[in-house]
Amino acid sequence: MSELDLSSPERQALLHKRVCWKLDVYVLLPVTLLVCMNFMEKPNLAYASIAGLIKDLDLQGTQFNNIISVTYVTIVISAMPSATLLKKFRPNRMIGFLAGGWGITVILTGLLVKNYPGMIAARLVLGALDGGLFPAAAFYLSLLYKRYELHMDILKQELAGSVAAVFGGLFSAAIVTLDGHGNLAGWRWIFIIEGMLMIAVAIVITATLPTNPATAWFFTEAEREYAAWRLGQDTVTQRSLETQETLQEKRDSKAGSSSSVDTEVEEFEWREIWRGALDIQTWLTGASLFLNLVTILSAVFFLPTIIVGLGYSGVQAQLHAVIVYILAVVLTVVVALLGDRLKLRGPFVLGALPLSMLGYIVMIASKSNATRFGGACLLIAGTNASVPPLMAIVANNSKGHYKRACAMALQSTITSISGIPGTYIYTLNQKPRFIKGHSICLALLVVSWTLVAANVLYCIWENKARREGRRNGNIEKYQALRDAGKTRAPIGDRRPDFVFVL
Repeated sequence: MSELDLSSPERQALLHKRVCWKLDVYVLLPVTLLVCMNFMEKPNLAYASIAGLIKDLDLQGTQFNNIISVTYVTIVISAMPSATLLKKFRPNRMIGFLAGGWGITVILTGLLVKNYPGMIAARLVLGALDGGLFPAAAFYLSLLYKRYELHMDILKQELAGSVAAVFGGLFSAAIVTLDGHGNLAGWRWIFIIEGMLMIAVAIVITATLPTNPATAWFFTEAEREYAAWRLGQDTVTQRSLETQETLQEKRDSKAGSSSSVDTEVEEFEWREIWRGALDIQTWLTGASLFLNLVTILSAVFFLPTIIVGLGYSGVQAQLHAVIVYILAVVLTVVVALLGDRLKLRGPFVLGALPLSMLGYIVMIASKSNATRFGGACLLIAGTNASVPPLMAIVANNSKGHYKRACAMALQSTITSISGIPGTYIYTLNQKPRFIKGHSICLALLVVSWTLVAANVLYCIWENKARREGRRNGNIEKYQALRDAGKTRAPIGDRRPDFVFVL
């Protein structure tokens, strides 16, 4: 490998611009498209229900609610096993496999499902594939992007998902006009075409996504070296095995030796899995995300009904629903940009969630439809803006391949459960004001805010301890474990100079 030329700030700036642009185009764009397709499935299922699915499958009572919620059972079960396979099969290959399987399952749902048990079985399989999809995508991006860039990457995916959720109905409305073609109902074509699109995305991802910067086909040699170098400068970015080995060899050739503390050996070991599973930040942020997503998903399922309760109907109600999500997107972008500029996560969540709390209070207390619509805007905006920074905290503050993969998968598992209670918080017998549902969501957000505050205080306390040298013994403890043959993993975030992102 030739020596990397960073002889001038202009040269470095040019390489940085080229590398980041290519990563966004060749990596982030297809991954975001994948997430977008995944998000579209939720509103499309609801649209299929009013396009004949409920009648054709003869669904009764809460059976449709059960079809929605049962998916999350296998999402929860599959998330952790999927995380342990990320290194063995490579995240990019894993993403392609899961996406392809997801697409095939959706197509078969449209073609073969004839009754309630068949739909339940299809949703269980879909959940098993879905459970590993987003954690694999998030972890894969963490191998190519620096930690402070991850927030914007997650943000872009969340925004794409929000847009897909809002306009998914338009997509379904166009497809349902195929009703009768091939002797298939219009709702079946929704699943078939959606699955075909996902398979196309899976093929592109499998064929084009690189494993790491060293194997990126779209980089020049100089860009490839710079991409590896910039990850090496980021003290918390978990590098893939090949990239780390290259950097380690370069250090060894210059220094003549290496520290076993800094050497990363990417081999599976349960000690690292337990480090991720027992990390207090995994549970604090995971529980907060769970509570946030319960309120978000309940709103996704019932927002149109709630807006109808405010006195709007038909197209007018749909347009008001779009307005609510547009405001949420704007606040999400503002929070993300300020968070990246100030390199903060939790404090912005602490500022955004009270907006949602205020929104629920307005919805409960006010009898004016215009005022209550303003409250609806606030409650959607605050919770949606909080999700990307909360998801970024664990990725930012975990180092070590299996520790990080486990922490991210466990966080995803915790949050995936939110789909089950989120389906049942609002019921039609609460119309038109839904006081009970709003009160439950308000209480959940108060607890969520408290958990985020606790995580911020923990990071402040831990960073202070490291600055004062009270964690210097971590190196000796880690070295003792290595000498005893109990670990070969890197020291990771136990390093005394590792700084947690607030």
